[in-house]
Amino acid sequence: MERIVLKHLSGSKVNQVEEFPLAHFKELTIGRDTTCAVKYDPNIDDLVGRVHARIECDTKDTSQFLIIDLSSRNGTYVNTRRISGPEKIKHGDVVQFGPGGPQFRFELEPQVEGAIRSTRSAVDVPGQVKATREAGVSGMASPGNSAVGQGISDSAIKNFLQEVGGESLEPRATVGKATVERMIAQSQTRNKKQTQRQFIIGGLSLLVVLALAVGIFVYRSQKQNENAINTKSDRKMTPADIANSYSKAVVFIEIGWKLINTETGKQMHHIYLPNVYSIKVKTDEKEKSLPIIRGGADYIPAYFRLQDGTIEPMLIDSDDAALLPQQRRSSEPIGNEPAGSGFLVSTDGFILTNRHVVAPWKDGYKFPPKAKYGVLVDGYMRLQVTKDGQPEVVEAPDDWVPSEDSMVKNKLRGGLEGKTDYLYITFQNTSNRIPAKLVRVSDTHDVAMIKIDLPESLPKTEVRDTYDTIMQGGAITVLGYPGESLPYVAEIEKKDPFPRKGKLTTIYGVTLSQGNIGRLVRTEDKTKVVANKRYSYLGDVYQLTINSTGEGNSGGPVFDEEGRVIAIFFLGSARMTYAVPIRYGIELMGAPSR
Repeated sequence: MERIVLKHLSGSKVNQVEEFPLAHFKELTIGRDTTCAVKYDPNIDDLVGRVHARIECDTKDTSQFLIIDLSSRNGTYVNTRRISGPEKIKHGDVVQFGPGGPQFRFELEPQVEGAIRSTRSAVDVPGQVKATREAGVSGMASPGNSAVGQGISDSAIKNFLQEVGGESLEPRATVGKATVERMIAQSQTRNKKQTQRQFIIGGLSLLVVLALAVGIFVYRSQKQNENAINTKSDRKMTPADIANSYSKAVVFIEIGWKLINTETGKQMHHIYLPNVYSIKVKTDEKEKSLPIIRGGADYIPAYFRLQDGTIEPMLIDSDDAALLPQQRRSSEPIGNEPAGSGFLVSTDGFILTNRHVVAPWKDGYKFPPKAKYGVLVDGYMRLQVTKDGQPEVVEAPDDWVPSEDSMVKNKLRGGLEGKTDYLYITFQNTSNRIPAKLVRVSDTHDVAMIKIDLPESLPKTEVRDTYDTIMQGGAITVLGYPGESLPYVAEIEKKDPFPRKGKLTTIYGVTLSQGNIGRLVRTEDKTKVVANKRYSYLGDVYQLTINSTGEGNSGGPVFDEEGRVIAIFFLGSARMTYAVPIRYGIELMGAPSR
């Protein structure tokens, strides 16, 4: 017994399957509140309370589980029976929240050996309708009988009076017409009431039969849907099938951004100094100008060293940069224009990708080639020299995060933040750039979410968290837009008069790469070394055996053999590539996966 599996039978989560590894969960809260592990739609599933119920391990027997109703308004039902206190729940039990509310089947994987499913409650079925009772009056008397009133026999009247009066009465020798009419009216009223009662009972019986028929039909439909889902999940897809099914949901991303000081709203610049310094010649005590970096440019970047040894660029805002005397110093704006990949996870335009693709200011900054080497200065912009009197040359840091620069790290107001000049996505084999907006960014993993707004329903991928079941060696397929892949160049034909001439544009196509899960790199703490705990410089990642892709493919989906996205491609080199488990993308989407 390694995990709890909930198979949803009705409600907004119908046909969905959720898995909860017991290593991560001791109890499951169920409701419409965002903090619940099993979260129902707050608008559709309105019979479910905010925190409706809880499933927990039985402390007396850890192989057993209990379900507890948390004082919900509509109650909790196990196998159609409402529970009033902690109730044992077993493999195969059906749980429902409120009469007519959403249901799921509770399962354990693997099932506990010898476990017996709970006895199912029978459905109450009304008894058979009683046969029609014969009327108390036998009919008209035959000729020759005693002529009493309208010709009704004495024995018939006697029987009628016994039925109506409830006791044995001897009829009078002579009965008048009014008396007979009254007896007939009473008999007709009695028969009418019996007919109405029989009609009502028959109608109720028919409704019960119809309800049972509908219930059986719905149950069979759900079983067929479950079988279809299981059949689909068991069906392996070839890489060609995956590309044919999901390429339309993979997008090309372009972004242009700059670093600004949120307190002043000004763009930040990196200070550059002249590539020259003066030194006195011992022979004649005259000053001589020499280059700081031999073969370098006329201006080189200035860097600053913090007390802990960290190297950061010397920054200045755009107003101050404009006042720099050009003969003494210059500056270059912080920002760039990267590109990457992403994939749709909903039909209304939500897209998952990498954080470093759409929010580069929150990741390690890539300095331009001319800034690879620079000179070290102090806080007053004075050159720092080595023991032999030479200016100290340093290499640009590869781990500087613009939004976490020390100049704003301890300020209560203001800070350095990226501002996008543009953020576009493009579908494969099209030329239309569609504006997108940044929605959420993960603080712990290289994952981000953006959104586009279009009136039509969009194609999407299917994601599934297989973090706890994935195995080394599994076959994978990656889709995306690597930078080395050849694009098309096309001329857009103009249909309007302005401008008069068409223009050339680049059209990108999805590239497919195939390989395997080379290694599962798991970590418990990636920021520091903890005794008896493992950590990884890259965090939780899947190492891939794919080297046919690289920069530009960042943010692309990684599919398993069943066509489900299990990871997000984020780092590649000539020899190794890596992907972030989709678990962290699902968490960013707001759907708890653990």
